[in-house]
Amino acid sequence: MSVIATKALHQPGFAFERTSLFKRGKLAKRFYASVIGPINGVSSEGLRLGVERRLKAIFLLCLQHREFYLAVDGSSTFWRLVSEQWDTLEHVDPEEAAAFVRACQAARERCDSDAPTGELSDMVDDFIEIHRIMMALRPAHHFQITLRPSRLLQEAPTTTSLAPGNATLGTASPWPPTYFTAQEVAWFSHDHLLPQLYGLTTSVKITKAVDFPRIPDAYTHPLDVRLFLAFTSLSNLGRDRRVSLCMTPITFWDDDERKDWHLATGGASKLCWTTWEFCRWAKDEFSSGREAVVGLCHFHCVAQDNPWKWFEKSFKPSRHIRRDVY
Repeated sequence: MSVIATKALHQPGFAFERTSLFKRGKLAKRFYASVIGPINGVSSEGLRLGVERRLKAIFLLCLQHREFYLAVDGSSTFWRLVSEQWDTLEHVDPEEAAAFVRACQAARERCDSDAPTGELSDMVDDFIEIHRIMMALRPAHHFQITLRPSRLLQEAPTTTSLAPGNATLGTASPWPPTYFTAQEVAWFSHDHLLPQLYGLTTSVKITKAVDFPRIPDAYTHPLDVRLFLAFTSLSNLGRDRRVSLCMTPITFWDDDERKDWHLATGGASKLCWTTWEFCRWAKDEFSSGREAVVGLCHFHCVAQDNPWKWFEKSFKPSRHIRRDVY
């Protein structure tokens, strides 16, 4: 990592030079590409502020989903939820997001106690405390989490919900129902979906067309595809279900293909699963006793008659900057 890039990590309250981040070649390169970015034409202070902004963003997500972190014992399901919502310069895997956070924790803990601190270091301190609580709760308990109405009111006070029961958040029953798995709750927990789905169960009777999400077409954003699938699952699958529904579109063959389209899709590709991810998840669902597993293969278009696959001829991720197509 260059001297200029290293200066970008001179954050108040951190000692990155005392961590293994720079000693692990692959991890350092991934951090450089996805968090620091190109250094040509950018001042050291500009790079430092960019790194600070992106690190604040991931720790804000970690703190926002602290209950989920504790409920799933800090598992890969949590880091998938975080990495999907973290806006980075390149595609970041859940494992990489977890490694970056651990590096920040180590850099914070190894910093001199009398060193100046800032907002980012305070956020990391808060997450370190949450991590300590999680470690104290081990061995892992049975998964159970309630998404609290007060949190919804605080984070999205003006957002309307597709679920009619959302009008009485203060008196609503605990949600989501406990028969949903950790991965399914992770899908519900996304900021775009949660305010619109809160309170929806099989007992909620929906009769107005306006209360249903739009049926996805080739131009639907992956998050809105997720909304439709999650709505379908919550309103149809009960405690005695024998079916599992994958609540994210299956769009790419493998992870390499998905990474290639991070820039071309403005980061939306990370919200889609690969064929292999779906197959692994489906295998686990069958092992848990499901009789059927359903997934939606969704072929996206970024413009009229211009699918992602065809768009590759005019867009080369290695030569072009990020393109926000949605």
